[in-house]
Amino acid sequence: MAMCLRTSLRFVLFSPMIYNIFARYFYKLRSESMEHFLTLISQSFITLIAFFLGKWQDRYKYKIEAYKERYLHLYCPFITIYISYIRINEKPKPDNLEFRNKILELIKNNILYLDTNSLAYFQFFFTMIKFKKYDSNKIFLNLIKSMLQECKHIEKNLKYPMKAELLLSRQNLLDE
Repeated sequence: MAMCLRTSLRFVLFSPMIYNIFARYFYKLRSESMEHFLTLISQSFITLIAFFLGKWQDRYKYKIEAYKERYLHLYCPFITIYISYIRINEKPKPDNLEFRNKILELIKNNILYLDTNSLAYFQFFFTMIKFKKYDSNKIFLNLIKSMLQECKHIEKNLKYPMKAELLLSRQNLLDE
C-alpha cells in the first residue's frame, strides 16, 4: 500500500509537468499534422477542380468541332443551294424538281450530319411519296424549315452570322 501511495503522490506532483510536456508535444504534432492534412485536402480539391474543368473544356471543344463539321458539310451547302434557287420574300417552291433533287441529294450524301427532327421529315417525305397519302410539297417545306432552324441553332452556337434566321424570316417560314 505504501508503494501505491508513493506512486500516486508522484503522479499528482509531477502530472502538471508531464501534462505540459505531453501537451506541447501533441499540440506541435497535431498542428503539423493539421497543416499536412489541410495541404493534402486543398491540393486534392484543386486537382479535382482542374480535372473537371479540363473535362468540361474537352466536351465543349468536341461540341464546337462537331457543330463546325455539320455546318460545313451539310448546312452551308444547303444555304448555298437555297439562296441560288429562292428569290427574296418568296417561299420555296417544292415543285421545282431541280431544287428539290439537289436538296434531297445533299441530305442523302450527308445524312450523318442531319438533326433528328429533319431526319424524321426526310424519312416521312420518302414514305409519303411511295404511298401518296399526304401532300409531299408541304412535307418538303417542313423539312426545309426544320433544316433552317437547326442551321440557325448551329450558327448561334458557333457565333457565325445568322443567315438561316434571316432566310426564315424573309420567307415567312416561322409562322407555319
